[in-house]
Order: sequence, then C-alpha cells, then structure tokens
Amino acid sequence: MARARRSPRLSLCARSKVVRKSIARVLTVINQTQKAQLRVFYKDKKQLPLDLRTKKTRTPPLHEPATPAPAAPTGHPRVGLPQMPPTSLSQLTARLTGAIRRQMSPEEKGAKTLRTKKKEKHFPLRKYAVQA
Repeated sequence: MARARRSPRLSLCARSKVVRKSIARVLTVINQTQKAQLRVFYKDKKQLPLDLRTKKTRTPPLHEPATPAPAAPTGHPRVGLPQMPPTSLSQLTARLTGAIRRQMSPEEKGAKTLRTKKKEKHFPLRKYAVQA
C-alpha cells in the first residue's frame, strides 16, 4: 500500500493562516494605541469625532464594578463598604430602557404587522360566562 504524500500546499495554507493571524494582532494593537492617543488629543476639545463618541444606542451595564472604599476614620460605621457612584434620574431611566439616543415613538411601539392584525380580527379572544 502506497503511503499518502503530504502536499506542500497544506503546509503553505497552515503557514498563511498563522501569518494572517499575526498581522491581525499587530493591526489591532496599532489601532488601539492610535485611538487611545486620539482620545487624549481630543480630551479637552469642544467637539469629538464620531468614532470617539460614546455609543449611546447600547445599554450601559447595570452594575458598576465595585471600587474600594476610601480609608475612613476609625470607629466609622461604614468602614470598608464600597461607595456607589451617584446616578441621576436620566442615567437610571437610560439603564432601564436600554437605548439612550434613539427611542421608538409610541406609534412605532404599538405598530402591528398585517398578519397579526388579521389574526386578531378573525380569531378574537373567546369569552365564557360561568353559570352559578
């Protein structure tokens, strides 16, 4: 029985995958450092580029990471408890509703598809009366 020969293309494919992954790693680091430097540059400016602004269409995390409490004087009742950051009402509603910038109008929230409208029209909720 003849032994199957290894194809040189297979090793070339494997090598090209490793090279692509390493190039992607390098480009990721370059992009991250570039964006960090741009954030520092635009920190005190009046306007920010669009890609450096916070994405307000995402839900912010509900639970903040616990920060260590500052050293309190001895005998203080709250020694060692983490301090919760103060949140305003708008921040709280944004966390509960999800998106901050773009919200659906009441008409969009209540809109129904044609299929749903037909289903509700032709198959209404059945009403029963119990005779006592």
